[in-house]
Amino acid sequence: LLRHVRRCFNKGIVHGDGDPRDRDQGCVLFQEYLADASEWRIIRLGKSYFGHQKLKKGQFHSGSGKVGWYDPPKKLLNFVYEVTEKGNFTSMDIDIFETRDGRYLVNELQSMFGSYLDYQMLVDGRPGRYIYKPSTAGWIFEEGIFCRSNAKRL
Repeated sequence: LLRHVRRCFNKGIVHGDGDPRDRDQGCVLFQEYLADASEWRIIRLGKSYFGHQKLKKGQFHSGSGKVGWYDPPKKLLNFVYEVTEKGNFTSMDIDIFETRDGRYLVNELQSMFGSYLDYQMLVDGRPGRYIYKPSTAGWIFEEGIFCRSNAKRL
């Protein structure tokens, strides 16, 4: 661990296939490891919400490349709605841990992201999005392909 910290404050760290000029340098972030938590990625683009689970590979969800196409719980969508409304975020990718006792913990907020698939959510095998209706405080699922062109049309 100390070797990693020293490296961060010296020459920095280049991630994966990243460009050597784009180094993480001069800072370190420590997180508590939550062994039994699951992780969700929820994306808000305007009035559209997409979500899926990030599955573990080994001990970690991050970087696994494994996706669980599960319908996000409405309680989780409500949490994301509240976070994005309070922060005035209308284009945000949020990675959220769900603890065994049902708490949601924000792991990352990413405002720069892209969609490499034409869809970012499947509900019962059908691609689509959720739209929040404030008048009814409810979520409406709209089936369809909404993320073509890296979701730039939303």
